[in-house]
Amino acid sequence: MGTSENHQKFQDRLATSNDAVWLVARWLWERGNIVEMRPQSVAPTHAEAGDHMDDGDLWFLNPKAPIKEKHLMEVKGLNKDFATATDWPFPYFLVCNKPSFDRKAPVKPSVYLHLNKSRTHAAKIDVGNTYPHWFEKAIKDPHYEGVTEVCYAVPIEHVKFIKL
Repeated sequence: MGTSENHQKFQDRLATSNDAVWLVARWLWERGNIVEMRPQSVAPTHAEAGDHMDDGDLWFLNPKAPIKEKHLMEVKGLNKDFATATDWPFPYFLVCNKPSFDRKAPVKPSVYLHLNKSRTHAAKIDVGNTYPHWFEKAIKDPHYEGVTEVCYAVPIEHVKFIKL
C-alpha cells in the first residue's frame, strides 16, 4: 500500500473522528464552558498535508474559573472500550504523535481527551501535570500499512478516567 492509499485512509478516519470532537464540544458546553472550534482543512493529497495542519481540535474557557484563559484540547475517539484504568490493557496510555505535539506553537494542548469506543467514558491527560512523566514510544500504526510512529506515552497512573 502506498502513500496515496494511506492518505485516503487518513481522510476517512479524520471524517469519522469529527463525531468525537463534536460530542466533547457539546459535553463541555453543557457544563458552562465557552467552546470554540476552527474550520477543518483537509489536504487533498499527502504531499499537501503540511499546508493543512491545525492547531488543535477545540478551545474551551471556563467562565467560572478564577483565571480566565482559553485551553486547547485534542480529542481522540478510540476503538477500545474502557471506563477505568483497570479496564485499560496497557501500563501506559499513548498521548499523541510526537511530531504533532512538538510542532504545535505557540500554544500546546492543555488536555488530551481519549474517548472509549462507546463514547461513555474518556481518559483525560492533563498536559501540565503529566508532561514530566511522558516518554517516547515507537509503535507500528495499526491503521496504515508500513507506518511506524514515535508517540508520547504516559504511565497509566497519571491518566484520569472520567464519565462523559
